[in-house]
Amino acid sequence: MPDKMRRFAAQMAKGGVPLRQSAEEIGISLKTAFRWRHKILQGYSLHPSRKLTGIAEADETFFRYSEKGDKSVTHRRKAHKRGGKANKVGVSDEQVPVVVGCDRQGELILGVAGRGRVSKKDIEQVLGKRIDEDATLCTDAHNSFKAFADAHEFKYKPINISKGRRIVKKVYHIQNVNNAHTRLKSWMVRFDGVATKYLDSYMGWFGLMEETKRYDDRDTKFVDRSMMKPRRPRN
Repeated sequence: MPDKMRRFAAQMAKGGVPLRQSAEEIGISLKTAFRWRHKILQGYSLHPSRKLTGIAEADETFFRYSEKGDKSVTHRRKAHKRGGKANKVGVSDEQVPVVVGCDRQGELILGVAGRGRVSKKDIEQVLGKRIDEDATLCTDAHNSFKAFADAHEFKYKPINISKGRRIVKKVYHIQNVNNAHTRLKSWMVRFDGVATKYLDSYMGWFGLMEETKRYDDRDTKFVDRSMMKPRRPRN
């Protein structure tokens, strides 16, 4: 059913709707909708040649480790309540970091990076080949990001937020990547928790949505400018 799958994929690119609603609108079963979602998520990946350029920002955000849907879990431990808090204080292996990078042109790259505290190796896995060699990298003062920047010899601007520094020289900051975190977290709420084994696919989905929105905004601006009436010449 290629036509129906294209409609389903288009819905996902625009942010998606609840599976049951999507199934009813397109005319497929709920089981098929669920299967298609994961097939599309597994098939989507950002083109490896695309890179962050100019001033690039990077930071990590965390999701709770989840074995949602794994029926064998109840034999090992009590089931967790969705939205519950981790048992351990601070960053631990109960949390799954997602490394997010973006630039001032709107390019966004993100991916799951192990469990617990983020290491240089974790950052390398997500961003290692995705930042232009002439870019200037802005991150918080995390040692792992500094080690990553040093290894690639990037121009590097750490932002020490813990000391009240949020912007350097009026241009270097990590506000864009933090805004991306906020959008990502808000979007993920609708799923009531995602199994960690699927989390990287959902990051790809979010990246696809952001990419679609960026091109839609660009096209809208182009149309708006083209539809503007020319100014009358002054006498």
